[in-house]
Amino acid sequence: MAWNSQIYENIRVRCVAFEREGTWVNGFCIARACPIHSVLDKQENRFYRYFKLLERWLKPEELFGFIDVLLDKKTLHFGEETVVLENDGLPPGSEQLWSFEFMAGDNKYDPYPGDVYCISRSTRLRANDALLASKLPFYPDISAAIIDWCGVESFSSSHASAGSVMLYLPECRAYVDELTRSQDQLIVSINSADVLPKDLRLKGSWKIPEGIVPFDLKVEGPRITIDIPPQPEDFEAYLIGADETLFDYHKEAQMWRFGRGRALRPSADDGDKASTSEEAVVRQAIGAGEGMEVEFKPYIKPGDNKRDELTETTIAFANTVGGNILIGVNNHCAIVGIEKEVQRSGREGGGKNLNEELEKYLGQIKQHIAAIVCPSPALDFKLVKIDGHIILLVTVSEGHKKPYHDVRNNSIYVRRGSNNMFPNPVYELPQLFRETGEDESIFQ
Repeated sequence: MAWNSQIYENIRVRCVAFEREGTWVNGFCIARACPIHSVLDKQENRFYRYFKLLERWLKPEELFGFIDVLLDKKTLHFGEETVVLENDGLPPGSEQLWSFEFMAGDNKYDPYPGDVYCISRSTRLRANDALLASKLPFYPDISAAIIDWCGVESFSSSHASAGSVMLYLPECRAYVDELTRSQDQLIVSINSADVLPKDLRLKGSWKIPEGIVPFDLKVEGPRITIDIPPQPEDFEAYLIGADETLFDYHKEAQMWRFGRGRALRPSADDGDKASTSEEAVVRQAIGAGEGMEVEFKPYIKPGDNKRDELTETTIAFANTVGGNILIGVNNHCAIVGIEKEVQRSGREGGGKNLNEELEKYLGQIKQHIAAIVCPSPALDFKLVKIDGHIILLVTVSEGHKKPYHDVRNNSIYVRRGSNNMFPNPVYELPQLFRETGEDESIFQ
């Protein structure tokens, strides 16, 4: 902490506690250091019948005293409020050990990269009670409260961090701020909360089919240009100082990444393609992998039950933020195309012209979605030739007549990450109806 304390203004500690047999127990606590040029919001404590949402602010020099009390007394203090740390399953003494992880920027806790320390516990949460008070925000359960109050991406009553205390120390002296592709070059933007340290280097490598292409570049300004080799598969880069301090890193493959932005995502100006071309959209989607706005499907045979997965995704995209469905791309991000299966099906039916069979297949997909999804969302269908294959690109726009549903059973779906899910009936489903004023009772 001492080496970075000069650029921390204060530390915000937030905790969600629950009542158990007259004692207030830690459900989850996170202490997040706030750099001088950043702002963390301040809130009043919130008191519910069985839950407390607590906040405390520390000066950097007070942190070690806070930790000493935590380790010695196994308690957290928020003014007059005392919260205890329980241990329902870990071996004796193991909860005393801090685990450590350095996280790249744009992570689940903070935009900055930084050190994450954690005292792990094994606590059974009070999971079945809602947080309800007349003048306070409503939460359906303690997990929803932890996500909102503590600023974490996801949490559940069975989460491995239940009962734990986390400390996040952002590394803001130097970090990767942005990645930008321009034809055969990657531009890495380096930023700092103050002045960039001297003698920084950006080191790493590209993985290509033939092997590894390393790079080692001195940081002489806020932008660094790296040559992109042909057919990159993986990319990793580390921002380090002369004393071996790791300031930030970026690791990426086709299906995942750690860090900000994308290095493998094709640029819109690669080659002579226009930025709005369907091929550019397809390559960008494949580079990003399946997620909130991208779904891959191999060839779907007309009449196959797999078509229901297609309508579910269409409904989920329309109810959320829209997205692209790529039919002819498998779950490994490999382009397999639909042309062979379409041609085989056409031959079995007496057809001979591939283009005609492709148009026929496109029409069948259109008809199936139109027959199942209600109301009709804004859709765009394109047959895209790419890398010697043909795929069907279905672009689903975010709808303005939510909620979209399956006419056969009134099922409603929303998109969460790369999954289609039923909306939470307490706080997601009512929001879908409020957006358009539809009558919720017709779906009950």
